[in-house]
Amino acid sequence: ATLTVAGDGVHRATLETLVDELHLRDRVTFLGSVERSNIATIMRTHHVLVATSFASETFGIGLVEAQACGLPVIASRFGGFVEVINDGVTGLFYSPQNHEELAVHMRTLRDNPSMRVAFSNNAPSWSAQFSWHAVTDRIEAHYQRVIGQ
Repeated sequence: ATLTVAGDGVHRATLETLVDELHLRDRVTFLGSVERSNIATIMRTHHVLVATSFASETFGIGLVEAQACGLPVIASRFGGFVEVINDGVTGLFYSPQNHEELAVHMRTLRDNPSMRVAFSNNAPSWSAQFSWHAVTDRIEAHYQRVIGQ
């Protein structure tokens, strides 16, 4: 297995040091900040998106984008993430900062390609409900109901 880490953050230096200490540099790639126009291409070259946030996720647009690209998602059960993943259908949740549970889910998807393919197949249609068009239609319908009352 290989790991690609996209983005920068306060933990990057610590993670890079850990990768070096564990002699995993040949299996872990740090991309740094990624141009928005390259995100879908990067996602389509991977098998799963792992979202490990534990401190400030109001929605989870990256998870929606991953599912739109057909990626299953493993995400911490945190913040807005719980709204955008269909647990057991498009991805799996784990308890925030529980690395043992995260590892179990990662091995599950690695060892069960049929589950990974099923999640991949389910993900785009699930994520469609979060498109701007679908969201604005729901908001407009809600406004119409309120105005009608």
